[in-house]
Amino acid sequence: MSISRNEPAGNGDIALSGFHHITSIAGSAQATAGFYREIIRLQLVKRSVNPEDPYCYHLYFGDGQAAPGTLLSFMNWPGAVSGRRGHGEAVSVSLNLNGTAFRQLLEAIIMREIGITRHNDRQLTLSDPDGMELHIHCTDNEWLLPQKHKCAAVRIGGVSLRVPEPGISVDFFKDQLGMVQTGSSGEKAVLGFRNGQDSWLRVTGGQEDPALTACGSIHHIAFTVQDRATLTAFYDSLKTAGFNPSAIIDRRYYESLYVREPGGVLVELATAGPGFHTDELLSELGTKLMLPEHLESWRNEIVAKLPHIS
Repeated sequence: MSISRNEPAGNGDIALSGFHHITSIAGSAQATAGFYREIIRLQLVKRSVNPEDPYCYHLYFGDGQAAPGTLLSFMNWPGAVSGRRGHGEAVSVSLNLNGTAFRQLLEAIIMREIGITRHNDRQLTLSDPDGMELHIHCTDNEWLLPQKHKCAAVRIGGVSLRVPEPGISVDFFKDQLGMVQTGSSGEKAVLGFRNGQDSWLRVTGGQEDPALTACGSIHHIAFTVQDRATLTAFYDSLKTAGFNPSAIIDRRYYESLYVREPGGVLVELATAGPGFHTDELLSELGTKLMLPEHLESWRNEIVAKLPHIS
Protein backbone atom coordinates (compact mmCIF):
# COMPACT_ATOMS: atom_id res chain seq x y z
CA MET A 1 0.00 0.00 0.00
CA SER A 2 1.49 3.35 -0.96
CA ILE A 3 0.92 6.46 1.11
CA SER A 4 -0.21 9.68 -0.48
CA ARG A 5 0.59 13.05 1.01
CA ASN A 6 -2.51 14.78 2.33
CA GLU A 7 -3.24 17.98 4.17
CA PRO A 8 -3.19 17.51 7.96
CA ALA A 9 -6.57 16.61 9.40
CA GLY A 10 -5.69 17.74 12.91
CA ASN A 11 -7.96 17.30 15.90
CA GLY A 12 -9.66 20.59 16.56
CA ASP A 13 -7.62 22.92 18.75
CA ILE A 14 -5.80 20.20 20.72
CA ALA A 15 -2.32 19.23 19.65
CA LEU A 16 0.80 17.45 20.75
CA SER A 17 3.74 19.59 21.86
CA GLY A 18 6.42 17.08 20.83
CA PHE A 19 7.97 13.97 22.30
CA HIS A 20 7.92 13.49 26.07
CA HIS A 21 9.94 10.30 26.56
CA ILE A 22 10.70 6.92 25.03
CA THR A 23 10.41 3.87 27.29
CA SER A 24 12.37 0.69 26.56
CA ILE A 25 13.07 -2.61 28.28
CA ALA A 26 16.51 -3.33 29.69
CA GLY A 27 18.15 -6.37 31.24
CA SER A 28 20.91 -5.13 33.53
CA ALA A 29 20.16 -1.84 35.26
CA GLN A 30 23.88 -1.29 35.88
CA ALA A 31 24.82 -1.85 32.23
CA THR A 32 22.06 0.52 31.10
CA ALA A 33 23.08 3.21 33.59
CA GLY A 34 26.72 2.90 32.62
CA PHE A 35 26.04 3.17 28.89
CA TYR A 36 23.66 6.13 28.97
CA ARG A 37 25.64 8.08 31.57
CA GLU A 38 29.19 7.36 30.43
CA ILE A 39 28.80 6.91 26.67
CA ILE A 40 25.75 8.95 25.65
CA ARG A 41 26.40 11.26 28.64
CA LEU A 42 22.82 11.68 29.75
CA GLN A 43 22.01 12.34 33.38
CA LEU A 44 20.12 9.80 35.48
CA VAL A 45 17.27 12.14 36.45
CA LYS A 46 14.92 9.74 38.23
CA ARG A 47 15.59 6.46 40.00
CA SER A 48 12.25 4.80 40.65
CA VAL A 49 10.44 1.48 40.18
CA ASN A 50 7.74 0.12 37.95
CA PRO A 51 4.50 0.77 39.91
CA GLU A 52 3.04 -2.49 38.56
CA ASP A 53 6.24 -4.48 39.35
CA PRO A 54 8.04 -2.65 42.19
CA TYR A 55 11.00 -5.04 42.35
CA CYS A 56 12.13 -3.76 38.94
CA TYR A 57 13.71 -0.37 38.35
CA HIS A 58 12.23 2.33 36.18
CA LEU A 59 15.12 4.66 35.32
CA TYR A 60 14.83 7.98 33.50
CA PHE A 61 17.76 9.62 31.71
CA GLY A 62 17.72 13.08 30.17
CA ASP A 63 19.22 16.54 30.23
CA GLY A 64 20.08 18.33 33.46
CA GLN A 65 16.60 19.83 33.66
CA ALA A 66 14.82 16.49 33.06
CA ALA A 67 12.93 18.32 30.32
CA PRO A 68 10.26 16.55 28.26
CA GLY A 69 11.68 15.74 24.85
CA THR A 70 15.08 14.72 26.26
CA LEU A 71 13.98 11.69 28.29
CA LEU A 72 14.77 8.03 27.70
CA SER A 73 13.37 5.66 30.31
CA PHE A 74 14.03 1.98 30.95
CA MET A 75 12.10 -0.70 32.76
CA ASN A 76 14.56 -3.23 34.13
CA TRP A 77 13.55 -6.88 33.48
CA PRO A 78 16.47 -8.99 34.77
CA GLY A 79 16.79 -12.33 33.02
CA ALA A 80 14.24 -11.57 30.31
CA VAL A 81 14.81 -12.90 26.79
CA SER A 82 15.82 -10.58 23.97
CA GLY A 83 13.05 -9.00 21.94
CA ARG A 84 12.28 -10.03 18.37
CA ARG A 85 11.99 -7.37 15.72
CA GLY A 86 8.78 -7.29 13.71
CA HIS A 87 5.78 -5.15 12.95
CA GLY A 88 3.75 -3.38 15.58
CA GLU A 89 6.65 -1.68 17.37
CA ALA A 90 8.95 1.31 17.45
CA VAL A 91 12.24 0.04 16.03
CA SER A 92 14.74 2.85 16.64
CA VAL A 93 15.29 6.22 18.30
CA SER A 94 17.19 9.19 16.87
CA LEU A 95 18.93 11.61 19.21
CA ASN A 96 20.11 15.07 18.27
CA LEU A 97 23.36 16.19 19.92
CA ASN A 98 25.09 19.53 19.56
CA GLY A 99 28.62 19.65 18.18
CA THR A 100 30.42 19.49 21.52
CA ALA A 101 28.34 16.56 22.78
CA PHE A 102 28.78 14.70 19.47
CA ARG A 103 32.56 15.03 19.61
CA GLN A 104 32.59 13.82 23.21
CA LEU A 105 30.47 10.83 22.20
CA LEU A 106 32.92 9.92 19.44
CA GLU A 107 35.80 10.10 21.92
CA ALA A 108 33.98 7.79 24.35
CA ILE A 109 33.16 5.33 21.56
CA ILE A 110 36.79 5.20 20.44
CA MET A 111 38.09 4.75 23.98
CA ARG A 112 35.60 1.95 24.73
CA GLU A 113 36.02 0.37 21.27
CA ILE A 114 32.24 0.31 20.76
CA GLY A 115 31.07 -0.88 17.36
CA ILE A 116 29.29 1.74 15.27
CA THR A 117 28.01 2.29 11.75
CA ARG A 118 29.58 5.59 10.73
CA HIS A 119 27.60 7.36 8.02
CA ASN A 120 29.44 10.67 7.88
CA ASP A 121 30.96 13.28 10.14
CA ARG A 122 27.57 14.25 11.54
CA GLN A 123 25.76 10.95 11.97
CA LEU A 124 26.34 7.47 13.40
CA THR A 125 24.38 4.42 14.49
CA LEU A 126 25.06 2.18 17.47
CA SER A 127 23.20 -0.18 19.79
CA ASP A 128 22.82 -0.02 23.56
CA PRO A 129 23.73 -3.01 25.79
CA ASP A 130 20.39 -4.72 25.06
CA GLY A 131 20.45 -4.11 21.31
CA MET A 132 18.18 -1.07 21.01
CA GLU A 133 19.20 0.87 17.91
CA LEU A 134 20.21 4.49 18.36
CA HIS A 135 20.80 6.96 15.54
CA ILE A 136 22.89 9.91 16.67
CA HIS A 137 22.81 13.15 14.70
CA CYS A 138 25.05 16.17 15.15
CA THR A 139 22.95 19.28 14.71
CA ASP A 140 23.67 22.97 14.40
CA ASN A 141 21.03 23.70 17.00
CA GLU A 142 22.50 24.47 20.43
CA TRP A 143 20.62 23.78 23.67
CA LEU A 144 21.98 26.04 26.37
CA LEU A 145 22.66 24.27 29.65
CA PRO A 146 24.03 25.75 32.87
CA GLN A 147 27.71 24.95 33.20
CA LYS A 148 27.13 22.85 36.33
CA HIS A 149 25.28 20.23 34.27
CA LYS A 150 27.73 17.81 32.68
CA CYS A 151 25.24 15.84 30.61
CA ALA A 152 25.00 16.04 26.84
CA ALA A 153 22.96 18.74 25.09
CA VAL A 154 20.44 16.31 23.67
CA ARG A 155 16.89 16.05 22.36
CA ILE A 156 14.85 13.24 20.86
CA GLY A 157 15.07 13.87 17.14
CA GLY A 158 12.71 11.17 15.94
CA VAL A 159 11.32 7.66 16.26
CA SER A 160 10.79 5.03 13.57
CA LEU A 161 7.78 2.69 13.66
CA ARG A 162 7.16 -0.51 11.72
CA VAL A 163 3.51 -1.44 11.20
CA PRO A 164 1.57 -3.83 8.94
CA GLU A 165 -0.59 -1.16 7.26
CA PRO A 166 1.18 2.21 7.38
CA GLY A 167 -1.65 4.17 5.76
CA ILE A 168 -4.03 3.33 8.62
CA SER A 169 -1.43 4.22 11.25
CA VAL A 170 -0.59 7.50 9.50
CA ASP A 171 -4.28 8.42 9.49
CA PHE A 172 -4.43 7.77 13.24
CA PHE A 173 -1.51 10.07 14.02
CA LYS A 174 -2.93 12.77 11.76
CA ASP A 175 -6.64 12.54 12.52
CA GLN A 176 -6.54 11.58 16.21
CA LEU A 177 -3.31 13.17 17.44
CA GLY A 178 -3.14 16.13 15.08
CA MET A 179 0.26 15.43 13.57
CA VAL A 180 1.27 16.80 10.16
CA GLN A 181 2.49 14.63 7.29
CA THR A 182 5.69 16.17 5.93
CA GLY A 183 6.77 13.55 3.39
CA SER A 184 6.19 10.10 1.91
CA SER A 185 7.84 7.50 -0.30
CA GLY A 186 6.18 4.18 -1.09
CA GLU A 187 5.21 2.55 2.21
CA LYS A 188 7.05 5.13 4.29
CA ALA A 189 5.68 8.38 5.68
CA VAL A 190 7.18 11.07 7.88
CA LEU A 191 5.08 13.08 10.30
CA GLY A 192 5.82 16.18 12.34
CA PHE A 193 4.21 18.38 14.96
CA ARG A 194 1.91 21.31 14.34
CA ASN A 195 4.03 23.65 16.49
CA GLY A 196 6.80 23.46 13.90
CA GLN A 197 9.52 21.77 15.97
CA ASP A 198 11.85 19.63 13.91
CA SER A 199 11.29 16.25 15.61
CA TRP A 200 9.72 13.57 13.42
CA LEU A 201 7.87 10.26 13.46
CA ARG A 202 8.62 7.84 10.61
CA VAL A 203 6.01 5.16 9.83
CA THR A 204 7.14 2.25 7.65
CA GLY A 205 5.30 -0.82 6.40
CA GLY A 206 6.41 -4.35 7.23
CA GLN A 207 4.81 -7.72 6.57
CA GLU A 208 7.05 -9.84 8.83
CA ASP A 209 5.81 -11.53 12.02
CA PRO A 210 4.61 -9.35 14.92
CA ALA A 211 7.35 -8.10 17.23
CA LEU A 212 8.10 -9.79 20.56
CA THR A 213 8.47 -7.09 23.20
CA ALA A 214 11.32 -7.97 25.59
CA CYS A 215 14.89 -6.83 26.35
CA GLY A 216 16.11 -4.33 23.79
CA SER A 217 12.57 -3.46 22.68
CA ILE A 218 10.97 -0.05 22.79
CA HIS A 219 7.94 -0.55 25.02
CA HIS A 220 6.12 2.67 24.13
CA ILE A 221 6.57 6.19 22.84
CA ALA A 222 5.24 9.15 24.82
CA PHE A 223 4.18 12.52 23.44
CA THR A 224 3.85 15.75 25.43
CA VAL A 225 0.54 17.53 25.88
CA GLN A 226 0.36 20.96 27.46
CA ASP A 227 -1.77 20.25 30.52
CA ARG A 228 -4.51 18.14 32.13
CA ALA A 229 -7.22 19.91 30.14
CA THR A 230 -5.53 18.98 26.86
CA LEU A 231 -5.03 15.41 28.06
CA THR A 232 -8.71 15.15 28.97
CA ALA A 233 -9.71 16.52 25.57
CA PHE A 234 -7.58 13.84 23.87
CA TYR A 235 -9.15 11.18 26.09
CA ASP A 236 -12.67 12.25 25.13
CA SER A 237 -11.79 12.44 21.44
CA LEU A 238 -10.05 9.04 21.36
CA LYS A 239 -12.88 7.38 23.25
CA THR A 240 -15.50 8.88 20.94
CA ALA A 241 -13.52 7.61 17.94
CA GLY A 242 -13.52 4.07 19.40
CA PHE A 243 -9.80 3.77 20.26
CA ASN A 244 -10.37 2.75 23.91
CA PRO A 245 -7.75 4.86 25.71
CA SER A 246 -6.77 3.97 29.26
CA ALA A 247 -7.98 6.03 32.18
CA ILE A 248 -5.84 9.07 32.99
CA ILE A 249 -3.12 7.99 35.42
CA ASP A 250 -1.22 10.17 37.91
CA ARG A 251 2.46 9.28 37.46
CA ARG A 252 3.57 11.87 40.07
CA TYR A 253 5.82 13.73 37.61
CA TYR A 254 3.18 13.88 34.90
CA GLU A 255 -0.32 12.64 34.18
CA SER A 256 -0.87 10.37 31.22
CA LEU A 257 -3.03 8.00 29.26
CA TYR A 258 -2.20 5.09 26.98
CA VAL A 259 -3.68 4.10 23.64
CA ARG A 260 -2.62 1.55 21.04
CA GLU A 261 -2.52 2.86 17.49
CA PRO A 262 -4.00 0.61 14.75
CA GLY A 263 -0.61 -0.91 13.86
CA GLY A 264 -0.06 -2.16 17.41
CA VAL A 265 2.39 0.45 18.76
CA LEU A 266 1.65 1.55 22.32
CA VAL A 267 1.40 5.34 22.61
CA GLU A 268 1.35 7.43 25.78
CA LEU A 269 0.20 11.04 26.05
CA ALA A 270 1.84 12.78 29.03
CA THR A 271 1.49 16.27 30.50
CA ALA A 272 4.50 18.57 30.52
CA GLY A 273 4.26 19.04 34.31
CA PRO A 274 4.53 19.06 37.19
CA GLY A 275 7.99 17.69 36.33
CA PHE A 276 10.70 15.49 37.79
CA HIS A 277 11.97 18.14 40.21
CA THR A 278 8.82 18.00 42.37
CA ASP A 279 10.44 15.66 44.91
CA GLU A 280 14.17 16.30 44.34
CA LEU A 281 16.35 19.34 43.82
CA LEU A 282 17.72 19.71 40.29
CA SER A 283 21.21 19.17 41.67
CA GLU A 284 20.11 15.88 43.29
CA LEU A 285 18.02 14.38 40.49
CA GLY A 286 18.49 10.63 40.23
CA THR A 287 20.59 10.24 43.35
CA LYS A 288 17.93 8.61 45.52
CA LEU A 289 15.31 5.91 45.03
CA MET A 290 11.97 7.68 44.76
CA LEU A 291 8.92 5.49 45.34
CA PRO A 292 5.22 6.12 44.72
CA GLU A 293 3.47 6.94 47.98
CA HIS A 294 1.60 3.64 48.09
CA LEU A 295 4.91 1.76 48.05
CA GLU A 296 6.76 3.72 50.74
CA SER A 297 5.78 1.25 53.47
CA TRP A 298 7.52 -1.46 51.41
CA ARG A 299 10.73 0.54 50.89
CA ASN A 300 13.07 -1.73 52.88
CA GLU A 301 11.87 -4.87 51.12
CA ILE A 302 12.00 -3.22 47.70
CA VAL A 303 15.51 -1.84 48.24
CA ALA A 304 16.75 -5.25 49.39
CA LYS A 305 15.58 -6.87 46.16
CA LEU A 306 16.75 -4.22 43.70
CA PRO A 307 20.23 -4.64 42.17
CA HIS A 308 22.84 -2.04 43.11
CA ILE A 309 23.55 0.78 40.64
CA SER A 310 26.89 2.51 41.11
